[in-house]
Amino acid sequence: MALLHSIAIRSMWQLLVCPRPARMNLEAFRQAVMSASYDPSSSAATQFTEILQVLSMHMARSDSLPDSAIEEITKMVNSLPMLRRRATDGDAGGKPQVLLVEGFGSGASNLAASLGQFAIPVAALKLEHVGSATTQELCSVSTVIVGHRVLQTPQLGDLQALLEGISQLSSEPPAVVLACDESLVFEQRLAAAALGSVRIHLPEDEVRSIRELVVNRRADAALDGAKVLLIDDSPTDAYHALRIMQEHGLVVEHVDHPAKAIEAVRRFSPNLIVMDFHMPVANGDVMASVLRQDPEVTMPIIFLSSMDDSEQQLLALSHGADAFVTKPIQHGAFIKAIKSMMSRARGIDRRMRRDPLTSLLNHAQILETAKRMVADGIEGSLAIIDIDHFKTINDTYGHPVGDRVLIRAAEFLTAGLRDSDSIGRVGGEEFAVVLPSTSPEIAGMVMDRIRGCFANLQHEDDTGGAFSCTFSCGVVALDQDVATALRGADEGLYQAKHGGRNRVVIFGAQAGSTSGVVPPI
Repeated sequence: MALLHSIAIRSMWQLLVCPRPARMNLEAFRQAVMSASYDPSSSAATQFTEILQVLSMHMARSDSLPDSAIEEITKMVNSLPMLRRRATDGDAGGKPQVLLVEGFGSGASNLAASLGQFAIPVAALKLEHVGSATTQELCSVSTVIVGHRVLQTPQLGDLQALLEGISQLSSEPPAVVLACDESLVFEQRLAAAALGSVRIHLPEDEVRSIRELVVNRRADAALDGAKVLLIDDSPTDAYHALRIMQEHGLVVEHVDHPAKAIEAVRRFSPNLIVMDFHMPVANGDVMASVLRQDPEVTMPIIFLSSMDDSEQQLLALSHGADAFVTKPIQHGAFIKAIKSMMSRARGIDRRMRRDPLTSLLNHAQILETAKRMVADGIEGSLAIIDIDHFKTINDTYGHPVGDRVLIRAAEFLTAGLRDSDSIGRVGGEEFAVVLPSTSPEIAGMVMDRIRGCFANLQHEDDTGGAFSCTFSCGVVALDQDVATALRGADEGLYQAKHGGRNRVVIFGAQAGSTSGVVPPI
């Protein structure tokens, strides 16, 4: 959210205030600045907050601004994305996601150091010093790294106690990564099983797989913001289920008739469907079969019913549902079922549909998303993005640094676009964005706003030095077959590259024509 504040403020200033610094526009900007300044999640000590406070003071002085003030604020606003990212990294450093247990081999320390290069905060601790660790240091830990030699020591019990303590603080057991110098024998694997969820990491294994584990571990444990479609014709039962889910931060949409379900799934794009088994027109098993006719409906389905016949439940599940929760709903069991189903679905989604480095949609899935939008008659836009001079970045700083640039580009696109937009990685340094219900002109403005902010980001190399990079982008209307749109977007990207890079080109519907060029800000 903090990164979104900086992007939104920069966009508002450039697109709304600077072209027309009228009183109404200044007031809207003032409110946006004040809202971000006093966001409780931001750190009062960061440069980001200090700049916002200065902006607030400027805006509070007058309903009009002299040219000198406009120039000063423009410089401040242009620096916001970079400074906010640094502040965010600093805050994360105080709340480690990874805990390195020292003293059981160099493999664990080397792995932790590699994760640190991906800007993942790591804390180190020796088992004999566990008593000195504070609650604040341990409550955010989702992954523990330890050398496999701990399996043959009396301190294995101390490690188990540490893991149990972290579980009690965070309500979820941490993942354990065993950094091994060699393959484990069966007896060692049996001992490791007592530690809970264990991942074995050998020296030849890629670090990015552990990074993916760390990044996704917290997301899998959290329910905040996840979307659930509740299909239940009983107002009383629906209210009870809805209240439980909303208490845990789930975003719930309720439909009271099976006939409304198909449209709701397409519009709401839920992460999970909770469905009453006994309904008019079609029971849950029939509805599950109906929904699964759509190949995109892969999210888990949970049935709610007072039916306690296990044979009947298994028969019902054979129609496409994933779990059965009996009524009356037990709060704890219900939430555990939701967490389990979502975690499993996210894991499958990541393996089948996601790029392993950036967690964006893979090439096939982003193209499928575009084809589906065209088939549904939804007009929109397609953008193709390519990071400028990326080979030079790899050659100069090394591929691990290049990977970090790609990860940050993916994070930046995700933060700057809507939930309804789809983002995919379609090549080494190339990304695609599908923007439904968005004209090419608006899509061009959106992509150019993100381009300008991305150009201000500072990336860190392995020596502690900093560098920046840019991207070029081609945009086209997605109102025809996807292959034609791809050719148009690629042509727009080609023109952006040959026009000097670091720019967005909007390609016209007719081959060979350019409907607009968005110049660099």
